Amino acid sequence: MRNRRSAAGFTVIEVVVALFVLSIVLIGMLALFDASNKIARTQVNIADMQQSLRIGHDEMVRMARIAARGWVINSTSWKPEDQIKLAVDNAGPAVYIGTTTDPEFKVLPGTDVLRIRGVIVGSLFENEIGQEASCSQSANPDPLKKGGCSIEPTDLKINEISRSGLKQDLDQLQRAQDAGNDFTVLLVSKQGEVAHASAKVSDLEKTGNTINTGFIRADSSTSTESWVATLEEHPVALTGIIEEYAFYIRENDGQPRLAMARFKPGTNQPYGGVAENLRQDIADDIIDLQVALGIDEYIDGNGDGVIDALDRGDGVIEADEWFHAGVVGVGAPPALGIAGDLQLVRISTLARTQGRDFQYVSKRIDRIENHVYDEASVDVVERSYHRRLLQTVLNLRNM
Repeated sequence: MRNRRSAAGFTVIEVVVALFVLSIVLIGMLALFDASNKIARTQVNIADMQQSLRIGHDEMVRMARIAARGWVINSTSWKPEDQIKLAVDNAGPAVYIGTTTDPEFKVLPGTDVLRIRGVIVGSLFENEIGQEASCSQSANPDPLKKGGCSIEPTDLKINEISRSGLKQDLDQLQRAQDAGNDFTVLLVSKQGEVAHASAKVSDLEKTGNTINTGFIRADSSTSTESWVATLEEHPVALTGIIEEYAFYIRENDGQPRLAMARFKPGTNQPYGGVAENLRQDIADDIIDLQVALGIDEYIDGNGDGVIDALDRGDGVIEADEWFHAGVVGVGAPPALGIAGDLQLVRISTLARTQGRDFQYVSKRIDRIENHVYDEASVDVVERSYHRRLLQTVLNLRNM
């Protein structure tokens, strides 16, 4: 006969105890998984923030570093301060890019706007001047005199292969033509004179989809330099399409983004007349942009009471020569080229994560340059974002 005890099951108490122990284990595992998931999500947010910060900051720094490329700074009507400048310092509550008041173009209050000009993204083209292959050697070869082998001065001729044998990217001319064919061109004469004028692409010669030769027609009436009206006596050796950009933080309904605007140079009008050119987003979750200018001030070194060409700066940017940097006692920047030379630009960008981390309180920020943060009284919940600051000092190549 079988033993009755060996056939018995678990008692109710044993089952309850087993379920209780199993529940404790499951709850512990779920808590562990939840904590791991939060950590992973936080790390992903931090990685996204750092990547966004690097991309936005590096793009802005790369373009700002070559401001004034193409000798634009030597033009009498465009001064050094036009080539790279702090267009807006700590924006107020109602600052917009361009001439619109559309919220899509509103600048985040408290942030700066950096504006640059030059032949920045495009190429400096070598024009065809002087003797052409089709000209006879008996013709007048002097490019400074009208006739003979000189190119007709009404159009600037640019070949895909330059006279010095370099390949030139003429697709830029096609893009300029497609964007409304109304742009500003840099003109550098063989004598070294510099000017700018409104221009358009007058013709493109192609083989299939390849542009072999492009022609640019400059409107001399839009230039402040008189020599542009007599290009037969001042043949253009180099030309390029002048660009003007502004970098700013777009408020974007509480989701700030680093954005870039492209203008028709010397105006607040969007390039090509397209409003969207004032809102080219570069990076998400950038919450501050600050710009400081390092200006080497001229001093009266010889004690004659006059600051002139003999009294240039010493080439060293002291603490009190950083402007818009919150340095105590420093006033407005001196007039560039008259009382000081712009040598350095310091760009600072601050980013934050998309999501909050309620187990974290970010380090308090007192100020970035001359943007003062009042975070002593800010609730810790408002500082539950992870934040990173990236700063670069630029030694301007073309200033």
